[in-house]
Amino acid sequence: VTRLVSGEVESYRQLPVTVYQIQSKFRDEARPRSGLMRGREFTMSDSYSFDANKELMVLSYQRAFDAYLRIFERLGIPVTPVEAVSGAIGGDVNHEFMAPSLVGEDHYASCSNCGLAANIEAATRRVDVERVDPSSIDAPAPSDVATPDAGTIEAVSALLGVSAAQIMKSIACIDDTGAVTIIVLPGDREARVPHGWRMFDEADFAAHSELKRGFIGPVDLDNVRVVGDLALASAAHPYVTGANRVDTHLINVVVGRDFTPESFASYVVVESGDLCSNCGHEMFLQRSVEAAHTFQLGLHYTSKMKNATFVSEDGSEQPFWMGCYGIGVTRLLAVLAEANHDELGLIWPEVVAPYDVTLLALGAARNEKVAEVAEAAYEALRNAGHSVLYDDRDVSPGVKFADADLLGVPWRVMVGTKGLERSCVEVRSRASGQTTEISLETLLAGQLS
Repeated sequence: VTRLVSGEVESYRQLPVTVYQIQSKFRDEARPRSGLMRGREFTMSDSYSFDANKELMVLSYQRAFDAYLRIFERLGIPVTPVEAVSGAIGGDVNHEFMAPSLVGEDHYASCSNCGLAANIEAATRRVDVERVDPSSIDAPAPSDVATPDAGTIEAVSALLGVSAAQIMKSIACIDDTGAVTIIVLPGDREARVPHGWRMFDEADFAAHSELKRGFIGPVDLDNVRVVGDLALASAAHPYVTGANRVDTHLINVVVGRDFTPESFASYVVVESGDLCSNCGHEMFLQRSVEAAHTFQLGLHYTSKMKNATFVSEDGSEQPFWMGCYGIGVTRLLAVLAEANHDELGLIWPEVVAPYDVTLLALGAARNEKVAEVAEAAYEALRNAGHSVLYDDRDVSPGVKFADADLLGVPWRVMVGTKGLERSCVEVRSRASGQTTEISLETLLAGQLS
């Protein structure tokens, strides 16, 4: 896309430019699941904005952001824009549009007090730290304890009879500068690796044989940076931790006495009940589905690509400032179903419903008048611009009602013998469940009210 725009846009006078595509995509998904939620083939709506400077890029980003909110409002999908990590796509600012879902694969942390919302990959928590004087902790010097084949928190806990919270977890990483870094955190919490860092892979462990997988610890490490989670700064008890020797752990390790982290920050995945990093109130986790994602890419791509430039107002060549925006069109069908259903079936919002009206002919096989009026109503509604699903099957009314509720078309029109005796038909709203009667004359004029 950047190459395409670079070949078409030469001057700042041609900016801003936004291009889009709605296209089938393919992904080598190891475990397709949840129907349309995660598959190997799907349709995406992608757009890309190009601007002359950062301020204009932010304006384009906000326009796309607001447009997405309007789209989801029209669709009847409740979404929350949350702060997120950009991952491989890059950029400094990005938001995921998260829709609540009981089968969602993601969670985001939310604070009802200040409104903060962030994906758990990006969310941090506040810990009211009161630094503990290590000399006040009554614990002997660290000593070895044999832990054969106990390379996990669960195994060490079971073997030594200590809780996971009394074990210090050590995660070997390469930080954003390329330095080997150990993150230490309480053993009962999941580690959150900062953006731009990565955990050790096989090659890293081979290159740093002093760090034994499953038995890593922060004591007596040379030329290895150690950073600690905030909870460790206020720890008032000794820990069990790896001894950097296979099948061995250390007991009675005290933070600040036996090792001192270079710094403390929030390195755990947030949980419900953690304190908001913004205001200090409790946060809760919401299970959700990512319905869209927006990115302020800035110069992330154009500064690295040859000729991804335009002539600015002062005559100099400048790189484009980019944004990118994507909605998973295929996934939206599943998100719509999650947000719009009840125990009877789907409840399609009118703006995206496959049909406007389900027309039921009740007892048409036994009453020619019902069949005649239903056929006339079908033509009248279609001529008035409605899309109509006409159920003329010779089955019981109960079966037709159940199928209509399951399909979830917004309006249901029922033509039956009793109603025709009074020259009226019933119209039912699938969303509200409210049933009203309209005259036969109104229906045959193609109107529902």
